Amino acid sequence: MLAALWVLSLLHTSVGMSPIRTVYIVPMSHLDIGFTAPPSQVATKMRQTAEQAIAFADADPDFVWTFETFWQLEQWLKSNPSETQRQKLLQLVLQGRFEICAAYVNPHSNLMSAFLLDWLFRLPKRWADENGIPMSTAVLNDVPGHPIDLPHFLARNGIRYLLIGANLQFSPPLPTQIASTPFWWEAPTGERVLTWIADRSYTEAFNELGVDPDSARVFNPKKFRDVDPIQVMAQGIAETLQRYRERHYPYDAIVALHAFDNWDATAASKLPKFVRMWNERVGQPKLRLATPSQFFEHIKSHYGDRLPVYRGGFGGQWESFVRPAIPTAMRRISYAEQIAQTQNPPDIDLVRNLLITYEHSFGMGVPWANVMTHEEAVQHNREQWLLLQSLPSSQDDQITVEWTAPPKTAVGELHSGALYLLPYHPLLIEPQVNDLRPLSEKVWIGWCKEVARDGSVKLHYLLDRHQIPADYVSIVWLWRLDDEQGRAKVVNKTATGWEVLPDDRLAGYDWGGWCSPFGFRLGKWSFSSDIVFAFRKVRWGNQLWLLGVCLVQRLTAVFKGNKKGTLTFDEAYPGEDTRLRFSINIQRVF
Repeated sequence: MLAALWVLSLLHTSVGMSPIRTVYIVPMSHLDIGFTAPPSQVATKMRQTAEQAIAFADADPDFVWTFETFWQLEQWLKSNPSETQRQKLLQLVLQGRFEICAAYVNPHSNLMSAFLLDWLFRLPKRWADENGIPMSTAVLNDVPGHPIDLPHFLARNGIRYLLIGANLQFSPPLPTQIASTPFWWEAPTGERVLTWIADRSYTEAFNELGVDPDSARVFNPKKFRDVDPIQVMAQGIAETLQRYRERHYPYDAIVALHAFDNWDATAASKLPKFVRMWNERVGQPKLRLATPSQFFEHIKSHYGDRLPVYRGGFGGQWESFVRPAIPTAMRRISYAEQIAQTQNPPDIDLVRNLLITYEHSFGMGVPWANVMTHEEAVQHNREQWLLLQSLPSSQDDQITVEWTAPPKTAVGELHSGALYLLPYHPLLIEPQVNDLRPLSEKVWIGWCKEVARDGSVKLHYLLDRHQIPADYVSIVWLWRLDDEQGRAKVVNKTATGWEVLPDDRLAGYDWGGWCSPFGFRLGKWSFSSDIVFAFRKVRWGNQLWLLGVCLVQRLTAVFKGNKKGTLTFDEAYPGEDTRLRFSINIQRVF
């Protein structure tokens, strides 16, 4: 009883000291094409979830649902629903009870070209226009970062609003200027998109606010122990209002996402009951079940001309964690995109498959701990490889050079241009020089160094992936920077132009490294590679080095049920070349 009175007292105090009068709760399912199950199973789950959401909407006039990505709706459309069901869904959208969002998938967008960034939104928007459906908002969940030019591609496709539920589990905190607050995100080309980045991710509604209480107790039992649903919500909402008060939040509404990985609409079906309960018994702040665009329309109409404007990109860590494990696949994807760009009009099925290959759960390797069985992991990787096999491929990507034995490197010796093993990912954990280990001759089996008259260098490497230790390992490349290169800011090529780092980071958000799929410059020198795209500067002693992530690989895993095991290389990385060839170019440009 005393605890309940304390919670309600805290809530009363927080409401009285906060300008927030409405909390918009936005229910949806977060899409991972993989991660929790093989892609085919995820597709089936999303078809069933769409049917379920329509049924819940029939049963409760207060039920609200958002299709986070168009891929989710597309799985339902592929099932050939009846015309009655199609019309029912379209009516729910037109009534504002359902919303279909404008991103095809949740991608690793920092690696994507202008061509694919455009199609990421153009593909869903074209369907919406053909069916007379309003589409004004994109949701990009989980991936904790997107490129500086993203607002340009949103705006050119008529998308005015962007909601991001950022998973910052492995990332530094976002600056308060852009964390859980509305702002205009402006592209270098001048277009603006009204943006909200939820720094407590897409689980915030139940995991932090206690809405809904059933999910809150399951996902966050340490925080939410009370059995009374009002007490659960009061605790979470009071603490949230206090958090915003400490940030001096000036607006009268906030938004919280209610989603989890590939879940269905069951938890969302409970929300109308709990929201009615709260509004009838407490009422301050008011809870409102809503679609993303309804929240943004409120903010724009009340505060649009007073909101701050920021430019810049942010994040990029996750790309460097997943993509270096599948260099053969990434080369195939790149070649297929070149083919798509020569087509007029492009093959839409090819474009669709290319967008899926950039989805943030695409890739191969071992599963996340305790998520899949051994059999599911193998099936997941095979399905990803089958998708890659549907893409056009080229055999003309082999490096033809004279390979020589790699230089001898002892423990503790650092050589410019050499490769080293690290037992962790150097962009998620700051690398320590004592953790570097030279590659054995069985792993690094050859290299070639070409030096031009102007000092430009081409480095070619040959690795045997079968010889890499089974435990998680990163293979990194080191390059000794001279004083001028060390002082120089990174001038990074983007999908539409160039950015200067760290100057062009969104609100100054700098996580310590950068993604550079199109190359970058340090002073008079440019750096590029066919597979190495993630870099950071590191200082060890008096020397500054450039570190690039060449490859990540792991075969040991913890399968569902806490069962430890090991995948073979072919089970983990089907289709990947076991003899990996790649190049790094350092060219003088001034």
